[in-house]
Amino acid sequence: MSEFFFEKYLPYMLIKEYIKKILWRRTSWSIRFVMSLSLGFLLYNSFSLEINAAEVADLANLANLEILIDEPPINEFISVDSVAYFCNKEGFTLEYTRKKADGSIYWYDYWRIYKVEKNAVTYSIEILNKNKKPKIKETSLLTAVISHKSVNDNYSAGVYIDTGSSMAAIMQAYTSDYIKFTSKGEKSLLPSDMQVGDSLVPIYTEVYAMGLTMKISINDRIVLRRERIHTEIGDFNCMVVREHKIEKGMGRNRKTIGYTWYARGYGMIRHDTYNMNNERITMELLSSVKKNL
Repeated sequence: MSEFFFEKYLPYMLIKEYIKKILWRRTSWSIRFVMSLSLGFLLYNSFSLEINAAEVADLANLANLEILIDEPPINEFISVDSVAYFCNKEGFTLEYTRKKADGSIYWYDYWRIYKVEKNAVTYSIEILNKNKKPKIKETSLLTAVISHKSVNDNYSAGVYIDTGSSMAAIMQAYTSDYIKFTSKGEKSLLPSDMQVGDSLVPIYTEVYAMGLTMKISINDRIVLRRERIHTEIGDFNCMVVREHKIEKGMGRNRKTIGYTWYARGYGMIRHDTYNMNNERITMELLSSVKKNL
């Protein structure tokens, strides 16, 4: 199933899977009829979800954000004082443009860094459509942990991200509040000292909703090379990581190969997704950096 179909019809797919796997085989015909009516009402409410753009804009303080187009190169106004491959600058917003294989714009991602306290970075993700209208609600706040060996010898130096919580938050934002998503799994690690040829720790997580489970495994994570890449807002020295991703459940069953360019102090600069036939599906690239005035 294509990524785009899944995202558009996520509530429908959840309800379909819920009926098929959890309830349908365990009930009589009369109860099945009542369930169909009830779940149909739930589906209607899921697709009737309205996003209040004014509230989203107010929450993100978009009115006080300025796109820094005529400023010096990006590396000069965001001082990279972190060795971690993640943005740890409070009040900054990173915009990514995702394009389909044919080059057309699919959506825009906004990663908003709200608070940095000690080694914890609080952020959210919002997705706008190609016309920069809200595609989903802004996610609940997420936390990345930046660890330094000199501070805590129990953890490797690097950034720790809860992949399951991130996926659950995005899926929650796609659907209505009638459907609740939870997750379980280890936090993923992107080491600060990764070197070309390193094998990174695999990631396994599960997302739950309506008695259903989506299993996500990311393995064969290899640091391929160092590369300096050019973007419309500047050049970045990056480490390139390749990984294999398997998603299964909730109507989303696919295998992909991802290539991600990471820069210190920023995190992801570019991300390409390929199918198993080595055909590119999407490309996502850092397209602007914004800061509060």
